Amino acid sequence: MRKSDVHWTCVAPAAYVEPGTRTGKSRVGTDELITAANGESCILMEDDAIAMVDELEKGANHRKRVSVGY
Repeated sequence: MRKSDVHWTCVAPAAYVEPGTRTGKSRVGTDELITAANGESCILMEDDAIAMVDELEKGANHRKRVSVGY
């Protein structure tokens, strides 16, 4: 994909995605899995969905892979 002319952004969630009540908090990284200080990698489905839409609307990471987590 990186060598193509296609407009893309790949948003990779944390290792564990669970349902819950949206917190409005998340962190965005690059090609590395995002983990908390305790080593866990998780995010709520609701926060993951908002982070994905934000990335696509902003277009800040055009033609890049980003990771999302807490």
